[in-house]
Amino acid sequence: MPSRTCGGKTPFATNAAVNWPNSTPLSHGPTDGRCTNRGSLSSVVSSPPLVTHSPSVRMRQNNAKTSLTQQKIQMKNNQITDCLQREFAGISSNKRHNSTLVGDSANSKNTRGSNSHAAKADGADIGSGMPLSQEDVLCALSMIIQKQNSDLDTRRSRLLKQRERDRARSAEAADSEADEQSTLLAEPCCALLHSLLSQSRRLWASVLSARLQVLKKELSHSGSTRVLDARGCSGITENRIVPDFSASSSSASSFNSDTSGVSNNSSKGQNGMEWSVEHLYEALVAGINSNATTEFIVSRMFNGDASVCDDGIDAFGLLTVFRAPVQAMLAQYQETLAPSLTALRMHFFALHPSAGCPRNTAFSNGETSEEAQERLGNFLKVGGSAPEALASALRGPVTPSLRRLLYARALQFQLFVAGDQSSPTDVGELKGSRYGDDIARHLSFATARSRECLRRRTHYKYLTKDAEAMARVLQAMIIMDNAQSVGDNDKYFIFLEETELLATSLILDRSVSDVQLKSTLMQMGRPPEQIHLLIAPVCYITGDTVEQYDIVSALFSQLWCRLQGPTPELLQCCWIFESLVARFAAPACLHATCALRFPPLRLAIRWMTTAFATLLEPAELLSLWDLILSYHVEEMFSTRTALSCSLGECSAAKGGKKSACAPSALWLLPLVAASIFVFRAPLVERCATADEMLHLFAQGRNLRCRPLLQYLLFMAK
Repeated sequence: MPSRTCGGKTPFATNAAVNWPNSTPLSHGPTDGRCTNRGSLSSVVSSPPLVTHSPSVRMRQNNAKTSLTQQKIQMKNNQITDCLQREFAGISSNKRHNSTLVGDSANSKNTRGSNSHAAKADGADIGSGMPLSQEDVLCALSMIIQKQNSDLDTRRSRLLKQRERDRARSAEAADSEADEQSTLLAEPCCALLHSLLSQSRRLWASVLSARLQVLKKELSHSGSTRVLDARGCSGITENRIVPDFSASSSSASSFNSDTSGVSNNSSKGQNGMEWSVEHLYEALVAGINSNATTEFIVSRMFNGDASVCDDGIDAFGLLTVFRAPVQAMLAQYQETLAPSLTALRMHFFALHPSAGCPRNTAFSNGETSEEAQERLGNFLKVGGSAPEALASALRGPVTPSLRRLLYARALQFQLFVAGDQSSPTDVGELKGSRYGDDIARHLSFATARSRECLRRRTHYKYLTKDAEAMARVLQAMIIMDNAQSVGDNDKYFIFLEETELLATSLILDRSVSDVQLKSTLMQMGRPPEQIHLLIAPVCYITGDTVEQYDIVSALFSQLWCRLQGPTPELLQCCWIFESLVARFAAPACLHATCALRFPPLRLAIRWMTTAFATLLEPAELLSLWDLILSYHVEEMFSTRTALSCSLGECSAAKGGKKSACAPSALWLLPLVAASIFVFRAPLVERCATADEMLHLFAQGRNLRCRPLLQYLLFMAK
């Protein structure tokens, strides 16, 4: 297959460079962040020549405007080069200072004084505008990145030690508690929610087990070499297997009959809902509303007093899908289990309308060279990779060329200088193009482990036949899901091959669950306990296949896996969504629940489990993910997180006091879902059927998340 650049597959990309007169080496090319003229770095500090004015008055005016724009760009370039020059001057000064240690002890003082004076003089000359060679620029850039990496490691190690001390203190406090109520108040929120979800997990496990049994039967009927190509091609023989679903009605019916506690649906749920989302919703709600969970709530939360569940509760379920005991528990421990609107306003005050609403610069309208250089200069300066600086950068206008670096830092990757990468390097299926200008494109975070994982994804050996059969079933599910979710999607079908490659590698990578997920939960103070649509948007961030896999695996291990099943995070998101919708769109919620028999939560749970990849346009989706990562950085490096706090600690949030616990970044998902539903609530009230309601929310081309969030949090009545 001929080599190609992944970045060129962006439908909004263009290969025409920006025609700045006498453009500087750091000027940008296409609006998607790729640089077409990847020149040398040797003239990185040279000044642009003066613009030659034409005798024509009109040309003089145009040249004056162009010269002004070019001066602004050059000013931003100078910020970057000044940063590099200062770093290189420090390197030179250290080298000269170290050289004074060599020599006779009698002449050491004179030598030290003369050499240090020379070092200062050289440093002043370098910092005053002396052109740096390409080797000098890469050396200075490498030192800046090494300092940022060292600072990240120091912060993380210090935080992990603090987590260990907090865990030891919590264990001592739990042993010293005498009564049951004190033990309950000292229990972490995540542990309590984990106990509440025991029945939901049991139902969900039975659903997945039955699903795998059906696929195993289909594999045995379909043959060992038949592959269903996502592009409609047939007759392809590979070492992959895809089941034949054309004659699987009997198997599907047997699967549905074996699933207890979950409504019987086909591969597509009722009213157009997908199979996995529909069954996840049913398992979650049925488990929480089960008698076993009710007994747990009454005995553990209310000391056996069941009468508390009947006071002032929506027992008829007009605005919620959860039963009275769950509603009573939320009413008593609201700030801990599902934060109120007042608490959410304090947690997300950085999104207040007074902070503005930055425009999206994903890849369509694109970034200007001035903006790109300013963001890159802020990233490279001292403290530019600190959690506070990263959060601020991700909440502002994120330029496409810098987004991959901000994501890498937010996900705690180690950056390194990749040397001279003046041309894309394609090795087999792995693409090697990186977005950015002459400075940003030299920075990478692609790890050797990920590269090896991508190459070895089809060469695994299994100890037993059952393990091999399970791997083949998972591979078949990946290919089918990829063909349906990405191949039929007008926003991501161009990344069909990349998503299959990344998903196949991800599903077989044991380090994601065994290493990365446990490390994330440990850092957050937690106990260590629709895939393709979450992968495809990453292809708009970077064209490097290894970098894509690093970002995808980190996003799954740190964020998305916490929503793929009956988890404490998903349950919290459901409660937050229902409370906001019932407050701001009660008539529409009542109409959808009672008249249409389609609760709004059934619609929102699909948006949240796919992080809105099914609804929003790619540019708006990446803007939302920027916000999520900005709060994820603060959550990962905060003193206490929301789910690691106990019921007693979170009681400080009542009465308008701000809680010391950092909010969960995933709380933005129910906020966005509620804001979209409230925005279209008048239209929901006019829907006569559930199909009309689904059609109303089928597309979100004109939706903008930041204004909707600001309205719901700070302006809605």
